Amino acid sequence: MSEQEVRSVLIPVSGGDLLLPNATVAEVIGMSEVVPVADAPEWLVGTTLWHGWEMPLVAYGVVSRMAEEETVQNSRIAVVKALSGPGRMPYMGFLCTGFPRLVTVSPANLVAIPDREVSIGVLGHAILQDREVVLPDLDRTSQLVAHAAFGALPITNAQVAEALRHAPPTTTQ
Repeated sequence: MSEQEVRSVLIPVSGGDLLLPNATVAEVIGMSEVVPVADAPEWLVGTTLWHGWEMPLVAYGVVSRMAEEETVQNSRIAVVKALSGPGRMPYMGFLCTGFPRLVTVSPANLVAIPDREVSIGVLGHAILQDREVVLPDLDRTSQLVAHAAFGALPITNAQVAEALRHAPPTTTQ
């Protein structure tokens, strides 16, 4: 493998295929018990436990407007590292409609589609070996999912320490 090649994972979701670097996918698991989230948007299927973490389960095809609905039955879950920090939500699950597969991406086999309109949670579109793929915006998707699942963005200890450092001093009487 050359320096310009990136091991990646092609994840089938409703409405298309996602292309993610292999390093962002922690594991692919079978469907497990899902706990609904009150007042959640239609794309937040619920939460499920994974290695002790309460992990939000996302219908990525719906949040990105690639599909109008997602089928949960017979789905798998791609456990993706959330980019919102290691705080409250280090992982999120994307529903898969089939088996994800490893691919090697290089400048020779990946061509951007610059004129395609992108929706929320989508960084861009490309052609990978004659197949159109979606490049997810994991940062934005992590923020959306954290807000929908937990009501606020996850806050890390470093962010709390930074906020306290800049807070005005309090006085007691």
